Amino acid sequence: MRQKLAMAGTSYIQGHDAATLQSHQSRSAKKQADYLLPHIRSDSHILDVGCGPGTITIDFATYAVQGKVIGVDSSSEVIEQAKEEAIKRKMSKEVTFEVAGAHDLPYPDNGFDIVHCHAVLVHLPDPVAAMKEMRRVCKKGGLIAAREPDWSTCVIHPYYAKLERWKEVFGQLKRNEGAEPNAGRHLSEWAVNAGFSSDDVTLAANVLSYSGREQVKWWGELYSSRVKTEMGKRAVSSGLATKQEVEQFSKAYLDWSKEQSAIWAMMHMRLLCRK
Repeated sequence: MRQKLAMAGTSYIQGHDAATLQSHQSRSAKKQADYLLPHIRSDSHILDVGCGPGTITIDFATYAVQGKVIGVDSSSEVIEQAKEEAIKRKMSKEVTFEVAGAHDLPYPDNGFDIVHCHAVLVHLPDPVAAMKEMRRVCKKGGLIAAREPDWSTCVIHPYYAKLERWKEVFGQLKRNEGAEPNAGRHLSEWAVNAGFSSDDVTLAANVLSYSGREQVKWWGELYSSRVKTEMGKRAVSSGLATKQEVEQFSKAYLDWSKEQSAIWAMMHMRLLCRK
């Protein structure tokens, strides 16, 4: 019988405002979990940890058509949004959404063929504990998959001093809350510390980027709004930035979004662990 893990909390500072939701709803299995798709069978049992509004989770259900797909998130508000998304896509019978945190998954040992998370460990003060829990609920021979960002690799062109300053503020804000903004580069060591053999761990790099007028306009305007929501409020309350600076960060993203040669890029690491 497993020993119940205490909830280690989260440093999730983005909030669940409309701009953040719009960003997360743009995610898909083909874009964010393409490295995992070849491993999904039609009868796979899949758990998506920190599923957010559920777009990736629902996509998984279109591959595991005879299996079982469950998405969990610690936010009840977000889980309701995921359920609405499933109804909208006529997939409410094919996927289940439940409230649960990564450190205390309410499922028995060895229950899933695949346990997946996307941009989740980067928010956790104890990512190893979460990976241990993901490993526990994964079947022998199953896969744990994680794709996590590496914040200091973020490139924003053309150069804007205020956007470089925002990158510093956000990274320090994550660290102040106990999380690691450069989660991607730590995935292999976290996996080994969670109990995986290094021989069963595969790590590869992937770049998320926005370029071209349409993408740059969308991302710049979206992030301009996001900076002023929960992230910006926490930056001010923690003393890392002033309200005036947050407004400047937001304006800088808007100005950047109008640049003809703009590109925003950041490296993500993609981890596969065989149990």
